[in-house]
This record gives sequence, structure tokens and C-alpha cells, in this order.
Amino acid sequence: MKKAFLFFLALTVTLLLFAACGKSEPTPAPSSQPAAADNAAEPADEPTEAADAETPEETPVETPEAEPPAEEPPQDEPEAPAEEVSTGFEGTEIPADGVIRTAAELGKVLTDGDLAGSYTVDAAELDMSGIRYGSLGREDAPFTGTFDFGGCTLKNLYQPLFLYTAGAEIANLKIADTKIVCDDELPEDMIRWGLVVSDATDTKITDVDVADTVDLNVCIYSSDACFGGIVGHAADDCEFTRLTSAATITTDSMKIFVSPIIAWFEGRSTNTSFVEDCVFTGTLNDTASGNDSKVAGIIGAVGNATVTGCANYGAITSSDGGQNAGVVGWACGDGYNLENCLNAGTVEGGSYTGGIMGYSNRAGGQLTLCLNVGSVEGASPDNSGAIGGLIKNTETWSYSYWVEDTSPVGYNSVGNASITDLAGCASIEAALSEINAVGGKFAMDGGRIVVTP
Repeated sequence: MKKAFLFFLALTVTLLLFAACGKSEPTPAPSSQPAAADNAAEPADEPTEAADAETPEETPVETPEAEPPAEEPPQDEPEAPAEEVSTGFEGTEIPADGVIRTAAELGKVLTDGDLAGSYTVDAAELDMSGIRYGSLGREDAPFTGTFDFGGCTLKNLYQPLFLYTAGAEIANLKIADTKIVCDDELPEDMIRWGLVVSDATDTKITDVDVADTVDLNVCIYSSDACFGGIVGHAADDCEFTRLTSAATITTDSMKIFVSPIIAWFEGRSTNTSFVEDCVFTGTLNDTASGNDSKVAGIIGAVGNATVTGCANYGAITSSDGGQNAGVVGWACGDGYNLENCLNAGTVEGGSYTGGIMGYSNRAGGQLTLCLNVGSVEGASPDNSGAIGGLIKNTETWSYSYWVEDTSPVGYNSVGNASITDLAGCASIEAALSEINAVGGKFAMDGGRIVVTP
């Protein structure tokens, strides 16, 4: 019994200790109420721990401003595909019979035509507005065929018709209502520009007329460049017959060969290379300073060729330097021949200025039966004259006349030039009488002197 009692007592103590270990004293909550009665003996001025503690001021928590979302790097917009420029002749075929009837067909032929083909135009007028044609022929593949425009008038051209020709024949063409401004936009290797042909070799061009509604302003800043209203540069046995122009031609290129008809004709010989019955009635203005250009109404510079029956009625101005004239600016060959040529226009030039020729410095040239009735004024009086500015070597000039009030002198000469029967006359009537008496071919036609066939 005693053992049972002791066992029960030990078990009870163990359970009580276990219960006490599993409990914790509760923490009294702060209160504004008076303390309970069992705490009354404590001093009233000794606050409890909870009452003595100061309530801290709440510090406002600064909320950081939200950062703006990072900007995404700009994305390159995809380039729009290049807009194809219309040629104006898409879908057009080259006429199988070689007969061109529409502007689109002409554009196609000038761009992709047979370089040895034979073409004719059967239309009174073709307006090339919006036709982005190519210029037929390349230096290594020139146009060698024939092209008869049949008297058609082409309007609104925007670049040369032919780039290079060799052995080609071009005929019966009229050009009107065209304005071209080309300011140093040519390829670096292209320094020859002509509205009909830029560079012609052994080529025959006949009956081309450029109207007074054509305005060409071409500037090429390469030495010895050529700018021609009809032909830029010509070499070897070319024949140019009845080329006429009333165009306005303007350039400020440096050291350029320029003319409304042919800029530079090198030629081969006076027997096989010639220019005949060509006429200029428009305006030619070369405005470059210190340019040393070769500027004239018919040919800027001529080599070994014959120039006959040609007349200038246009106004020709070159602001400074160079060789300037009504017919030929510079004779640079040793076999040139000028015969029955007329200047009736106004020529204002630079260093060397003449009514018929500005400057000649090659042996073997000949000038005969030429007439000047136009005003001639050069920057250097010692190198200006009614017939020629300066004859420098062994040329022969003969039977040529001028009206005395057009220029103080007829020519200036140094070297061994042979001068025969060059004389000033008191009036146009007297000059006509003198020159026709020795074989000249000049007549009055409606108040204007013309060269007769």
C-alpha cells in the first residue's frame, strides 16, 4: 500500500511539473485604467513600465518614386522599297519593221535599239514628256546604223539622242520646246555633250533644225570638254549639212569647246570632212571667268576640215579669255579651209575675237571669200578684228571684206601669214559688190544678207 501511494505521489508531481513547463506568464497589456487592488501598495507616482514609455512619433515612410520604364531603343523602320521610275515605254516593243510611230516606241529604240539598225519615224510630232529614254550608242559599241526622222518635230527632250556614233547617218530632224539644265551632273568620264550626238566619228548628219524654243544650259568642269547644241565632238570623215539653230545656249564651264552647232570638229582632211550651209540665229553666252574657251556660232574649234556656206546671225558673248568668233573660234588643224562664210551677228569676246575666226595658229590653213557685217568687240584690241582676231603662222587669207564701222581693223597678224585683198568697205552694198566680183556667193534677202548655194 505504501509503495502504491509513493508511486501515485511521484506520478502526480511529474505531471504538475510538466504542466508548469508548458505554460508562460502572460504579459500585461498597457492600460489607462487604474491598477488592480493587489497593486495599490505601490507608490502612485511611479508609473508602470507601460505608462512611462513615450509613444514614438510615426516617421513617414518615403515611398520611392516609381522609375519610368526604360525607353526601348528606337527600332529602325524598314526602308520602303525604292520606287521604280517609269520609263514611259514599259511594255513597248521595238517595231519589227523599224518604223517608229509613237513617243514610247522612240524611247524604246533609243534605249534598246539595234546598234546597226535602220529606223524611220512616221509622225509629224512626238512629245517626249515623261519618256526616260537612253542615249543610243556607247564608246565601245557606237550606233552605226541609219536614223531618218522624216521631218518629225521632237519636243521635251531631256538628254542627248545618241551618245556615240560611228559610220552612222542621221537626217531630217526638228527639235522644239525643250529646256535642259545640266550643271556638273555628267559622269566624270563623259566630257562631250551634244543634244543630237555627243561624240560622232565618220558620221553624216543632214537637215537638223533646232527651234528658238530650245534652251540649253550645260556646265562641264573638265578640261577640254565639249558642249554642242547639235554635236559635241566630231572626228574623222564626218559630213554636216544644213544644220540650223535658233536656240539659247548658256554655259560657265572652264576651258570648253562650245557652239550651238558643233563644239569641236577634228576632221581628217578638207576633202572628206566638211561642214556646209549651217546657220545660227539664236544666243550663245559663255559666262565663265578665265575660261580659255573656244566659243563660236558654227564651230567652237576646227581641225582638218572644210567649212563653207555657213552664216552666223546670233549674239555671241564670252566674258573672259578664250577664242571667240561668229563662225569658228579656233583653227587648230593644219588643213582647215573656210570659204564663203558670213558673220552678221554681234560678237563680244575675250582674248582673241573675230567676226569669222577668233584665233589661228596652225600652218596650212586657208580663209577666203568671207564677209563680216556684224559688230565685233574683243577684250584685247590688239587681238581682235572684223575677219580674224589673230593669224599667227603661215595661213593664207584672201578676198575677204568687212564693213568699216563693225570693227576698227580686219585682222591682226604675226608670223608668215599670206594676206591678199582683205579690205574694209564703207557700206554693206560696197562689201557685197567687192566680194561677189571675185567669186563670193552673197545676196540680200528681205533685208538680210544670205549665203547663196
